[in-house]
Amino acid sequence: MYNLSAIKMAQIELSSRCNASCPACSRNISGGPQAPGFTPEDLSLNDIKNMFDIEILKNMELINYCGNLGDPGINKDLLEIVTYIKENASPKLSQIVRTNGGMRTPEHWSKLGAFFQKTFTPSHPFAHSGVVFSVDGLADTNHIYRRGVVWDKVWANMQAYSAAGGYGVWEFLKFDHNKHQIEEAERLATQLGFTFLVKDPVGFGEMDGERRPLQVIDRDGHYEYSIWPHDWVGEKKPPAQTMQYYHSNVAWTNHTLSEYSQKLSIESTIKCKSLKYENYQEIFITASGHLLPCCYIGGALGQRNTSFSRFQFNEKLDEAGIDRFDLRKHSIVEILTSGSFNYLFVESWNKASAAEGKMQFCVEVCGESSHIDKIYTVEFYNKSFKKEVDQ
Repeated sequence: MYNLSAIKMAQIELSSRCNASCPACSRNISGGPQAPGFTPEDLSLNDIKNMFDIEILKNMELINYCGNLGDPGINKDLLEIVTYIKENASPKLSQIVRTNGGMRTPEHWSKLGAFFQKTFTPSHPFAHSGVVFSVDGLADTNHIYRRGVVWDKVWANMQAYSAAGGYGVWEFLKFDHNKHQIEEAERLATQLGFTFLVKDPVGFGEMDGERRPLQVIDRDGHYEYSIWPHDWVGEKKPPAQTMQYYHSNVAWTNHTLSEYSQKLSIESTIKCKSLKYENYQEIFITASGHLLPCCYIGGALGQRNTSFSRFQFNEKLDEAGIDRFDLRKHSIVEILTSGSFNYLFVESWNKASAAEGKMQFCVEVCGESSHIDKIYTVEFYNKSFKKEVDQ
């Protein structure tokens, strides 16, 4: 159950637009065609002002402007939004902007660097307001996963941000094709004055109980290449069918659960990450202005293809009434106290299986076999999240 006084973290998707087409992103199909049901949208400064109750905002300790379907760097109101939040929130609040860094100009990033100037050394990487640059390699590799992102532009923007004194974090997704560059990337991060973190990406068949590469396709659905996990063992083969991969293998609608997923839904106990701590709860606001528990399920909004879990979530959302979650029509307080969240999510978590109404998406993200828990190292999660405030 949500406790309004315990909501201290918000994930906000400022835009579902992006300059990249990463293969694991729900905005597109395997880095190629736009996903069915996807509509690009943005939150404006006025949206943020109207959606946030000042009392809730003043209680916040962390706002993460996450990428999810898009990139907050695309949003034209980004600097104005973080400025407004800082002026109206508690001085203890950390604001984190996550970006691939490949859009706009060095001048823009210099302004952000001046805004997010480093004032102390945090005990946890995200306990200081700043920008997290998601850069997965160097000039010859970053574009393999971050499709469409130009290295020279990223590097110029990172340098401009650093030169302005901005607090920065370089997050590096570790793949087979870039793992040999981790040491060099960390050296460059140190040169920029950034914290360097390595992440273990997901999307390699975890929820199907297997290990497989990401198959990357072009806009017409033709296979281009494969991206392999960093710990892949064995032969690297392209898919048997490499033409029209999108039409034959990806764009089908799957409304049935595999045997593995059925077993998972029965055996998994859902422990919602947004409600994990009694006094530190989280909400997520989509670029369409809807309030949801977390950014993970936000990536499935409006998308019914490719998996049962996405289909089930959207069917249940339609049944509950999507307008009930619209922050342009209702306040955060109204939505969380109306019973809509309990009806759609909490009440489903104790059901026996997905066949009986348990939310399968929540099983995959917040069950015992969650692949999300493996993104960062155990050492990272064991670090204290105690905040430090510059006196």
